[in-house]
Amino acid sequence: MMATDIELLSRKAGRQAALAEAGLADLPPESELAGKIEWTRLRPLLSGDEVREMCKEAVRRGYRGICLPLPWSAHAASLLAAEPVSVSTTVAYPLGTCTEEGKVLETRAARSGENVDINVVLPVYRLASGDKAGLRSEMEKIREASEGAVLSFYVETPLLDDEGIITAVRSAEMARADRVIGGTGAFGFPTIREVALLQCAAPDWMEIGAVAESTAKGARALPFLIAAGAGSILTEDPLLLLGHSPAK
Repeated sequence: MMATDIELLSRKAGRQAALAEAGLADLPPESELAGKIEWTRLRPLLSGDEVREMCKEAVRRGYRGICLPLPWSAHAASLLAAEPVSVSTTVAYPLGTCTEEGKVLETRAARSGENVDINVVLPVYRLASGDKAGLRSEMEKIREASEGAVLSFYVETPLLDDEGIITAVRSAEMARADRVIGGTGAFGFPTIREVALLQCAAPDWMEIGAVAESTAKGARALPFLIAAGAGSILTEDPLLLLGHSPAK
């Protein structure tokens, strides 16, 4: 019997993850790890001083970017306007269950901040109910509302099987998203194999991100997540990840 596309991608991801975990894939050098980090601080209380210090620290350590709740993202973007550190904010975080209209409005509000990227939680419940058409329609409306900003969709890989993950990535492709991010951290973190599956399912132009657990265990997985295909790593505690990485 001929293997399906999903089966072929699953097998390819399994091989890719096995190579990464065995150290047979190209592990990133220590000097490149900080440049993959998107420092995520999604808290309901942040002061202006905290945001300024966070921006300074991100520049000093050479992080790729920072991710903040909407009320603070525009301020951070203004502070980092002349720096090679991106700023992103989240929409429908962490559940992705608010109404489609609410997500569109929140995306437009996020777009009002100049040079702010937008990370939207994909509505996993639509996948679970088999509403693929509704999923694609919602994602396309969000893309339109983002007005050309860099757009990412969180894919809650710990809650999905291989078919669901592949469907989510292909829906993101149809919506012209720039990146898909494995997990939010609310329901677990993506495995090395899940990151590999995201990478195998995505077109060449789409970036893969992964949310990494801010623990010593997450730190040990960091270079293997990158070797499996993650171009960016979102984490609450970059120093812990970089301090405990086996590449250290």
